[in-house]
Amino acid sequence: MSRINKLIAEHEKLRYLEMCLKNLNCEKFRADVLGHSSKTLRVDEDAEGSRAGILYRIRIGSKGDGFFAEYRRLLNYLYYADQLHLIPYIEFTEDYTYAEKQPVHGHTNPFEYYFLQPCVTEKESREYRYMLTNRDCDQDFSRRLKPENGYDLSEEYVAAMADVSRKYIRPNSETEELMRKARAFLGERKTLGVHVRLTDFRKNYYGHPTCVTADRHLEACRNAVEKYGFEQVFLATDDVETVELFRKEFGEKLLIYPDVVRSDGEVSVAFSHSERENHHYLLGLEVLRDMYTLSICSGLVAGKSQVSICAYIQRRVTGDYECREIIDAGYNTNPACRFSDHVDELCK
Repeated sequence: MSRINKLIAEHEKLRYLEMCLKNLNCEKFRADVLGHSSKTLRVDEDAEGSRAGILYRIRIGSKGDGFFAEYRRLLNYLYYADQLHLIPYIEFTEDYTYAEKQPVHGHTNPFEYYFLQPCVTEKESREYRYMLTNRDCDQDFSRRLKPENGYDLSEEYVAAMADVSRKYIRPNSETEELMRKARAFLGERKTLGVHVRLTDFRKNYYGHPTCVTADRHLEACRNAVEKYGFEQVFLATDDVETVELFRKEFGEKLLIYPDVVRSDGEVSVAFSHSERENHHYLLGLEVLRDMYTLSICSGLVAGKSQVSICAYIQRRVTGDYECREIIDAGYNTNPACRFSDHVDELCK
């Protein structure tokens, strides 16, 4: 990190100034900062009840964002709500990448495909006279925890988000059953979790971590197994060839979930098409299962990704890894290759 970047990271007002300069031409950012937005406290004179407190309605779901990019965003909003003693109610929109056109388990709110509401039901949320809705800049409240960017995070941030997860993230019965099966899947043997993120990472989108090859992950995995005596390896990956590479190395000691959509190209499986019922919901369930399984392993080898970050946060809910190696190949600096330029095409 350069001296200037280090200085900015250490001073809250400089970080705020940097954000303002970066978003100088963003009308939505200016509206949020100046208060010309839905942040204004709403008083509902027709509320069905008079529940104490202020409801904080978190409505998110950006087209094209991955499951754990959205999940991280949610944790940031929940941290804001917790610090200000607001009562969160969560809704994922129809633009959410994993939303279905029909109800899933009776739910039309995609958040509830996987989780229970942390505090109040939808009906109860209508009983508050006072309500705030989330703004993008509310997420920046977590910058007081000194996260350097979206992928390099301080220990303060990880610990705080683990507390938020412990308090507010409540799996529904289907997700709870998935977690139970994950624990049974690993059994009692000492397990190294490995996450290899390829597919569209090979495109090296601007601002994203530089793609780390499967070979580099395998080398780090070999070293960890030898040093810490892991008895088996759990591999979570979106790439077909990576499975074969690790299978040749570890044979029967390799654990993978067989019922996962994977790819051999450069398009994220999040944008894959399938005739299976509730395909988008199942894609979310599969990556959620991968994250949780990684979090209950004894060690972790991974590149920089939202999945590996969330696995680390989830692990900190109950303890810590015996070893954790995050392979850092730097960041992509070519502004001509931006993920945002391809979202509409990918989401067709």
